[in-house]
Amino acid sequence: MNRLRRNIAGGFLSVPTGGFTLIVVVAILWLTLARSPFGDTPMPHIPGLDKVVHACMFGGLTFVGELDCSRWRIKRRNLRGDAALVGWHLAAVIALASIAFGGAIELLQGAMHMGRGADWLDWLADAVAAVAVVVSPPVVRWVLALKRESLYFAFILRARRCRRLLWFWR
Repeated sequence: MNRLRRNIAGGFLSVPTGGFTLIVVVAILWLTLARSPFGDTPMPHIPGLDKVVHACMFGGLTFVGELDCSRWRIKRRNLRGDAALVGWHLAAVIALASIAFGGAIELLQGAMHMGRGADWLDWLADAVAAVAVVVSPPVVRWVLALKRESLYFAFILRARRCRRLLWFWR
């Protein structure tokens, strides 16, 4: 199992730095700027699905950008563990770049006149998703810390109750 884990990690780190981000950027460009990226396949019309797709694309772009920055910190600076994680300021810069990229795509869609139009609600969905990717890890850590703390206190209270109930075992 450890050998498999090392092979997966080695393959993950062998991809050039920025490779995952480049793949996601090319996919987003294809999906947003092509006249019909899925060919003649009929797509179901579900209200709001377009916004969800935009949020997934640009939230994913922000996440992969942070992942590539962490990979760069591991490779180039030999940092490990929490030191390799992207700080909030770098994560904010990545999110702003993702938001700007979404705005540029909306401007291009409006200027191309190829059956696609600029929808600023799409850009808003891009921005919300990018900010959510930056904000969610600290919030999750905070919630888990509160839960861990409350579980710890619950354990202590339960131990005290058991001690009171089992006073005759002393």
